Amino acid sequence: MLLEALLQVIERLIALAKGRIEGRRAVFDRVIEPTFNDLLSVHGDYIAMFEQAQVFAGSWPNTELEIQARVEAAKTQIRQRRREFEPVRRKLETLAQELKTHNLPVDERNFLEAVLRYLPSGETSLPQSSATAVLEYLDTAAPEQIDLLLAQTIQQHLNRWSQVCTTFAKARVAVAEAR
Repeated sequence: MLLEALLQVIERLIALAKGRIEGRRAVFDRVIEPTFNDLLSVHGDYIAMFEQAQVFAGSWPNTELEIQARVEAAKTQIRQRRREFEPVRRKLETLAQELKTHNLPVDERNFLEAVLRYLPSGETSLPQSSATAVLEYLDTAAPEQIDLLLAQTIQQHLNRWSQVCTTFAKARVAVAEAR
């Protein structure tokens, strides 16, 4: 479900970037609003992925072996999700290139840029996705520091989600006022 929703979001954005949808109201109705609605469900799943990877969440591990088992389970889960998100990352690279040349009103462009920053590895300026950073940290950090990194990663995504919501609201108002 999560992967399908993300791919639908990206397909809509690519159609917009390639100029297949014209008119400010049509862009909002056919791309911006459905994208936001799909991301509402994606957001919860995305945060849950990092919450489930926490080593010390729930019952406290009693032994070093139990801690290591939790770290390994977290690594396995994140690796699996990274493989699932590979098509999303590839489509985002295409989308980012297409959007650079597309002329959109500022509010709609700000929304789309916020969406790109929010999505896994949508940011073109960062060398790796959050999941990749967490995996590297799981391999090198002391287990007691892992949950701190995961909490920081979750907060970073909550902040990005806040930007998506803010820019969506501004785009909605701008489209309504443009009538």
